[in-house]
Amino acid sequence: MKPSFISKCAVALCIPFIAISCNKNIEQQQPGCDLVMLATVIPFNVLDASTGQDLFFSSSPRYQTSSLYFFSIKDKTRKDTIRPAVVETGAGGVFTIPFNYNVPQDTLLMKVATNPDDVIIYTRKKGTDACAAYMLDKVFFNGTQITSNQGKFNFTK
Repeated sequence: MKPSFISKCAVALCIPFIAISCNKNIEQQQPGCDLVMLATVIPFNVLDASTGQDLFFSSSPRYQTSSLYFFSIKDKTRKDTIRPAVVETGAGGVFTIPFNYNVPQDTLLMKVATNPDDVIIYTRKKGTDACAAYMLDKVFFNGTQITSNQGKFNFTK
């Protein structure tokens, strides 16, 4: 069945309104600035504190990737499990977890199997030029600030 002329016109008229409504959710851009795609993930690995070996992505991983998950500190009932994405598997594997760039600071609780919770606090900042977007600023793992190492953060347990 071919779409009628009226249905084609209706779709054509709705597209601009959908685009306008979607743009309301995007922070106001400065004139002359291109829309910037935001990096909204924290890339990371979890390492053994005594050996430095990756606990998930090594030749003999201690844990399966499915045994890692997060909760927002605001989720008191722990019903909204946040599963990290696995970017690669094997020795070069890395996880990513989304971060909320709409708030200046947030806290996540990390669970690895049945081990005690780990606390991840992150802050975001806005770049200094007129067209800058918000970006990840600082990451703290169990109260210690950590820095990115080759584009990812190493959480040491």
